[in-house]
Amino acid sequence: LSFAQTMYFLHNLKGLGEKSTEDLIWDQVFGKDTEYVSKEEFLQKFLLQYQHETNLDDLKVREIFDHSHKMEIAALCYDNTQTSGEFKRPHFDSYLHGKFNSVFDHDDEEHDESCMTSPLSHYWINTSHNTYLTGSQLTSYSSVEVYMNVLQRGCRCVEIDCWDGGLEENDTKSPVPVVHHGYTLTSKIRFEDVLECIGGYVDTYPDTYPIVLSIENHCSIPFQHVMASKLECVLGDKLYIPIVTNGVIG
Repeated sequence: LSFAQTMYFLHNLKGLGEKSTEDLIWDQVFGKDTEYVSKEEFLQKFLLQYQHETNLDDLKVREIFDHSHKMEIAALCYDNTQTSGEFKRPHFDSYLHGKFNSVFDHDDEEHDESCMTSPLSHYWINTSHNTYLTGSQLTSYSSVEVYMNVLQRGCRCVEIDCWDGGLEENDTKSPVPVVHHGYTLTSKIRFEDVLECIGGYVDTYPDTYPIVLSIENHCSIPFQHVMASKLECVLGDKLYIPIVTNGVIG
């Protein structure tokens, strides 16, 4: 089968099993026997009545339709005789999972600094998973450089998976915590080097929003002691340490 034939087969196979959430929404809004809807129907029935969207007009809906018809998988599910005025189920699927249906309101990128006074948990935070990896979770390289890259791209929560490493080769023989994806063939980098990288970013951009270190700690107690020491030594006064009074964090 060609790629186009494969996509057509998978799209039709999808209809043989239990209906997807996307199909259930389509059936509820437009009717289960409806094959396609117009721009006006999509705007009125789904965007305005179902999603309660605001600040939408025909131009915005036309942009959504044009984008959905350019999506390769959606376009291959039907022949080339379809027009951009028809919005079918594959286009609806691509819309629901695409940028036009993002939970993030891009108008909020321009914000008032005075709104940044709430607890940290009240905000959406640009977050990275397995930040240190350059590729596969099983065999790729771990890299300190990736931390600088994601911070420069706007990420403000980075993940650091910490494990017991070896011992220093100098006379101290102190434990060396390392960062990698445990129980895999990924390479290892030093925990201290990751902190140096993050600290260097904060030195360069002192007005940055808080950077959250999501530490997945697999280290034994001796290595944990070294981690705590390195956090304080490397990050210094850049590290937020809550004040504890009578067992209560202030």
